[in-house]
Order: sequence, then C-alpha cells, then structure tokens
Amino acid sequence: MKIFGIGLLTVVTVPYEFENCYIATILLLINPVWIIDVGFQYSFLATLGLIVTLPILLKKWDSLPPTVASVITVPIAVLPWIFPLQLFHFGTVATYGIIINILATPFAILIIIGGIFSGLAGLIISSLGETIALLLSYLTQILISLVSGLNKLPGSYLFFGKLTLWQLISIYSLIIFVWQFSKGKQYWKLVLFCAIALIIIPITYKQLTLRQITVFATKETSVILIQNRGQVTLINCGTQDTIRYTILPFLQQEGISKLDNAIALKSDNEWDYLHTKAPIKTLFYLPKLDRIINDFPDLESVSKQRISSDLTFIQNQSLTIKQSHPFLLTINISNKQWGILNYPTQILPSIPSELREIDILLWSGKEISRSWLAQLNIESAIAVTNKISNDLKQQINQNQVNLYITGKDGAIEWTPAGGLEARFNKF
Repeated sequence: MKIFGIGLLTVVTVPYEFENCYIATILLLINPVWIIDVGFQYSFLATLGLIVTLPILLKKWDSLPPTVASVITVPIAVLPWIFPLQLFHFGTVATYGIIINILATPFAILIIIGGIFSGLAGLIISSLGETIALLLSYLTQILISLVSGLNKLPGSYLFFGKLTLWQLISIYSLIIFVWQFSKGKQYWKLVLFCAIALIIIPITYKQLTLRQITVFATKETSVILIQNRGQVTLINCGTQDTIRYTILPFLQQEGISKLDNAIALKSDNEWDYLHTKAPIKTLFYLPKLDRIINDFPDLESVSKQRISSDLTFIQNQSLTIKQSHPFLLTINISNKQWGILNYPTQILPSIPSELREIDILLWSGKEISRSWLAQLNIESAIAVTNKISNDLKQQINQNQVNLYITGKDGAIEWTPAGGLEARFNKF
C-alpha cells in the first residue's frame, strides 16, 4: 500500500483513482509476476478503496472529529474493494475485522510514531531509546492480546467458500459499474443485492447438490470427509496440527462452518479442539472410546452416541454408514460401497461377507491378509500412508485394482461422476 500511496503525493492532472492504475501498470511493466501476488492485489484494491470510497464516507460522517471519523471510515472504505478478493483466495472473512481495525488503529499509530522517536533517541542516548522501546513493547503486547482475544470469540470467522474466477470478475464488474456510471450510482442497492446473490447462490447450490468423499493425506489417523447434499460427516480428525493445517483450511475452502456428524474410530482424535473451530452436532464413537470421549469437557453440548456392531447409525438421502463388523466400517453413497478397515492385521478365520461387497477399500497401509485380498472384488484401494510393502503393492496390481497412496498421491477425492481422483496440489 505504501508504493501506491506515492501517487497521492504527486501533483498530476488526472484523477487520483486513475493515477493509482497508472502506477500499478508501471509496476507491472517492471515486474509482471506481481499481478499474481496476493499482497500486490490487496495493496492496489485497498488504495483504490481509500481514494474512491473514503472521501464519500468522510463527507457523510463530517459531524465527527476528523481523526475519529478517519479511524472509523478507513476500514469501512477498504472492505467492499478487498472482500471479493479475500473470498477468492481464502473463502473466509473475519467477522470482527472492522472492529479490530478501529480498535487497533490508535495503538498502531502510537507504536509507529513511538518507534521513530525510539530510533532517533537511541542515536543520541542509547538508554533513552531502550526505555521508549520498552514502553512500546507493552503497547504491542496489549495490541496482540486485543486481536487474539477478539479472534477467539465465537463466530470470529465466517466460512463462505472460495469464489470462482467468474464470480470474482462479475462482482468487480458490478463495483466498477457503480463507481463509473450514473445509472450504477442510482441503483446501487439493486447492484449490491446482485453482488450478494453472486456470492451466496452458487455456493449454496454447490453445497446442496454436492456428493463427495475426500480422504486427506494425513500421517497417522485416516481422516475422511463426506459431503452429501448439505450434510457433512467427518470420520476421525487427528491431532491439533492435522485439524489446523489440513481439515480447517479445507472446510474454509468449501464454506463449511459446522459438522452435522462426526465419527470417532481412533483414540488420538482431538475432538474438543475441532469443536471450538467447527461445531459438531452429533458425535458417534466406538464403545472402547467411551471414557476418552466423555473426558472432553468442551463436548458437553454435543450429542454423543455409541456405535453398535451390525447397525446402521447414519442414513440420509443416498448415504448409509454402518459398523458392519468390529473392524469394518462401510459407507454406501450413490450405490458405491466403501469399506474402512480399522484393524487390517487382525487375523480372523474367514473373510466377512460385507468385505466381499465393497468397491473401494481404505486402510492404514499396514500389512493385510493376502488370502482376504485374493477374495475381494474391489475396484480401488486407498492406503493412508507414505508407502506400502512392495509385495503387497504387487499383489494389488496383479488383481487389477487401482491403488492410491496418500503419501505419494496426496488427498484423494471421489464424486459419483468423476470417481476417484488424486488431488496432490489442490489442498
């Protein structure tokens, strides 16, 4: 933003908003790669918002002292210009973003000015510079605590889902229409309604029609997300790192803010942490996890149900989830049968009949009974691991089964139309 601010200090005969465009063009001629840089995009649009929208807001708020009016109107002026871009790149928006900016601005001004004085004072008397810097550190800690506290409030982020390129272009076209044309200014409320519709309708339609299973490339516990026409089910969640760096970014991208169902098959799931980020409505768990699940204090508001063997515990629309066997969870969606093996190394006298009916087998990648494997009629197999033994891989290939290894292929995505597809660079 500092680079674009140079244009505000020059005396030119063109309008400021076009001067901003000229400066951006010159910078892109110097380095065209900047056009795909998120920081450059934000800087350009934020500066344009300050040039175009800020004077209008200041005029409407002229009853307030100029300093107070500026603190309040600056984040408001910038928001409509960067909001579509933020959804395009991140799919989420900070609910209290404007409030945080308004509260943080006085601290930021004091810290910046104080930092300048601290540096100058340090050149003359080093101890004086250190004293000022120490005082500024307290202000900085207050600012950090303020922002951190607001970000921990319930609903601090709204997950809309990422915009597509055509949505982004359409929304900015509407913004330009209001900015540059008198008809746009006259019907700005209708244009605003159209812009909101362009965001909400495609995302809502996608969520209500999408049927998709995503197997994440996790290091230990298998984590599977099922999206079934507006209903979201998560099988396992893993550790805080898995939740923070794998699950939450995907939920954010998809515009998912809550989970209808969660299924615990392992003991190393940190459901309490996930619940604070994406509230869980119902948690299903194996009986052996009873003590662990009930020890989570933050899950008191969550409906909990034990999973019984040979019982269908989730059934809605075209999705059925059943604990077919103590070590086998089956998922039937759009007439495609999935089987999730919990304990593939467990030795049983014969292969369960349910295992013969599955189309897609998912397991941890550990050694599996070769006699079972020879009797299966599966189309595909997914190993949630970095690698499997060469002998096992060879036998799977001999059976003409499509093998996916998450450590090599990345996240695996399934849809009724596209089948299984590796998405190594998608998430």
